[in-house]
Amino acid sequence: MALSSDSWRGLAIATFILLGWIISVCLHEFGHAVVAYWGGDQTVKDKGYLTLNPLKYSDFSYSLIYPLFFLMLGGIALPGAAVYINTWLLRSRLWQSAVSAAGPLATALVAVLLSHPFRLGLSSENWFWTALACLTSLQVVALCFNLLPVPSLDGFGILEPWLPRSWQPSLRQWRRYGFLALIVILWTVPVAQQVFWGFVGTISRELGVPPDLMATGYSLFHQSSRLLFVVVLVIVLIFRKLLSRPQSTDASDTQSLEAKLAAYDQAIASKKPTTADLWFGKGCILGELKRYQEAVESYDRALELQPKNPESCWLNRAIALYEIGRDEEAVESYEQALKLKTPSPDDWYFYGLMLSGLDRYEDAINSYKRALETKPEDAEIWYQQGQALYWLGQQDDAIASYDKAVYLQPEFAQAWFRRGLVFNQLQQFPRALKSFEQALKIQADSPAVLAAKGFTLMQLDQYEDAITAHEQSVEIDPNDAHAWYNKACCHAHQGQVSPAIESLKQAVQLNPEPTREIAIDDPDFEELHQEPAFRKLIY
Repeated sequence: MALSSDSWRGLAIATFILLGWIISVCLHEFGHAVVAYWGGDQTVKDKGYLTLNPLKYSDFSYSLIYPLFFLMLGGIALPGAAVYINTWLLRSRLWQSAVSAAGPLATALVAVLLSHPFRLGLSSENWFWTALACLTSLQVVALCFNLLPVPSLDGFGILEPWLPRSWQPSLRQWRRYGFLALIVILWTVPVAQQVFWGFVGTISRELGVPPDLMATGYSLFHQSSRLLFVVVLVIVLIFRKLLSRPQSTDASDTQSLEAKLAAYDQAIASKKPTTADLWFGKGCILGELKRYQEAVESYDRALELQPKNPESCWLNRAIALYEIGRDEEAVESYEQALKLKTPSPDDWYFYGLMLSGLDRYEDAINSYKRALETKPEDAEIWYQQGQALYWLGQQDDAIASYDKAVYLQPEFAQAWFRRGLVFNQLQQFPRALKSFEQALKIQADSPAVLAAKGFTLMQLDQYEDAITAHEQSVEIDPNDAHAWYNKACCHAHQGQVSPAIESLKQAVQLNPEPTREIAIDDPDFEELHQEPAFRKLIY
């Protein structure tokens, strides 16, 4: 059936607004990214954010889930976007605020630019001016909404760096809910609606946008946008999936590297004497091919020819040595590289990891401290420092480092887990249990955390809950002898002889001699010693 003229008009308005909106969202996110780049987060370039390509900014929640949610509620469905900034790389709190402010500033500039024709009195009642008025008004809505000081929005991001640090962990917990909570308030609280939309209307009129065109544009867009929006989203998601497929590192890539390697070999053979640069380049190619032993030999040859080789040769040599298990030599090579450059926080961090691998925990801690001097908000460094302190037996200091890690990154499941293990060692079982429960909120299917939780519950005499935790653990990882053993202990405490022996049998099958040696003197099995099945299994 042919579309009426009103339908075609509505479709044209919806298409114009949707395309204009996508461009404005890209400008908004580009504003965040470029200011972050200026402020010290160079990773935005590697992530592809310094572009106006909408596929680089698409986000599952903001581009699909929320718009469809608004559609179902009868509202306007417009895709959003997101960029992910490493705020700890930014030079100061001022830069952090500037990054958050950059997006709304871009939106404000778009609104001013779009409204300029109206201020010149150029509007009429055709579809173009109706669509332009609606699009301009939507920019004002986006600007006012984003500047609200609610966690996850830019308005909060501007203020957050200046808030007391003690507030920030609690406020971070609200990031995942702040956006939806605000939507619910604006949707259901009449006073909030009146204030917000009244403010939007005032700014739009100040910009010269005719209210009648705004209302008409909104109505026609709402009628025609649903099908158009869904079609565009499907196309965007399909293209995004195609473009985001990982490039295969198959035979063609290997052949390309082998060809480069052959070219280096030919160049080395033809030059008398051979330059250090050729041996270094050959080492890099061998490293990409994971032929680390040969890579080390190439780097050694480069260093023979040029002992004061740039630090990159020493660094690459250290990595290759590390990969083949020559840890001591890797550390020595890395130390040579550090002498030739001004070490970055990442250099100190990686150096700490290498030292930890050699059980040189005190040196590793000193290296992590150097990294934290300029990267104090890196949760991973705090976590690794906690690990080194743990292995040194400094449990209180280890807990302090884990606390810092989870303060900076509340979703850091491994840090919560390690924190719980230390509390178990200190026999502070209620605190350990809280840590394990927090870890399981983040990673519910971790058998190690479930087993640790079961052990802790057993120490608290909560045997039924402990059995449940161990059952969940061995269901995921049936080869964990410790989980089976502790499950047997819980059954024994409950007087459940057959389940206890059955679980113990599983532990013995997985780890025979150590399990038997422990079980013989374990008071948890005192009541089972007279059971023939137990004696047959253990003795």
